[in-house]
Amino acid sequence: MKRLTILGIAIAGMVTAMPASAQELGINPVRIEMVGNTRAAIVTVRNTSDAPVNLQVRAMDWQQVDGKESFTPSDMLMASPPMAALAPGETQVVRLNVDGLPPGDVEKAFRLVLDQIPTVTPTEGTGMRIKLRVLLPVFVLPKGKASPDLHWAATRSDQGLILTATNNGTRHDRLIHMKVTVGTAAPIEVPSSNSAYILSSGSQSWTIVGVPAGAQSLHISSDGDFGAVNADVPITP
Repeated sequence: MKRLTILGIAIAGMVTAMPASAQELGINPVRIEMVGNTRAAIVTVRNTSDAPVNLQVRAMDWQQVDGKESFTPSDMLMASPPMAALAPGETQVVRLNVDGLPPGDVEKAFRLVLDQIPTVTPTEGTGMRIKLRVLLPVFVLPKGKASPDLHWAATRSDQGLILTATNNGTRHDRLIHMKVTVGTAAPIEVPSSNSAYILSSGSQSWTIVGVPAGAQSLHISSDGDFGAVNADVPITP
């Protein structure tokens, strides 16, 4: 797995702004996979800045319902320690364990949430502030072969064309560089605000603007975790 360095990430609506030279974390790996009977993993977090960092660590069940993502505290994925204080240059190992997950042939998805908690006590009434939030995907894979199986739908709405991908397979896919083409027109870039992951038994939806009113179908192209994705999708009025 690649190492991820995160500098001053801001999540709209829940983050206090930070100077460009503020807290920096090195995280490895950035995606965790447990295969077969393996039910444990570690994540290494290093404070590469010159200031102390306080972290809250939480484990979440990850689901996608009706094209929207949801996160709820997990009873199966355990993360330890739940809190960590890292001095400049210090490294913290976060240990993950999955317990109570029955055997099956479908991948189970979680998110490990790392929140940086400011050292300054928040003003009364403002609640806990979060400077930096990182969500790491955690997958528990079944034994044997598991693969995604994407099905597409496109319907018109007042906001534009609603493109939905549903995964009927046993494993997630991750789509990047996704484009929509109508006839011979130039490709339309699909907004990247959504998560790139489409979980097993899950779905993702995107709103596409600029599709001609008379178009009856479109072509989707994307890079996926398991190879190129290409599909011709009829448009439902």
